[in-house]
Amino acid sequence: MIVFIIVLVIFAVFAGFNLEGIKISVGFHEFENVPTFLALLIAFVFGTLVMLPFSIRGLKRKKEKQALPEEPPLDVTELEDTEESPEAKKPRGKKSRKS
Repeated sequence: MIVFIIVLVIFAVFAGFNLEGIKISVGFHEFENVPTFLALLIAFVFGTLVMLPFSIRGLKRKKEKQALPEEPPLDVTELEDTEESPEAKKPRGKKSRKS
């Protein structure tokens, strides 16, 4: 509750410093004398509403991944028995130049 009150006070101070009106044009209509803090608040709320469906879809995907059974870890001993190609057996390092 204390954090909420602090955030509310910060918002009120921000609003107090940004009371002068601005002009906002949305293409077909023009709003005049809109307080700056109100324009920013509306933009924030609009952005939140736009991102909400993406967040919900991300949560659904996360739940689906958790519902799937996990695959057993890969057994390394099976890989050691495989035959390697001659290129893979060559030592890897810097090539020396003969002058």
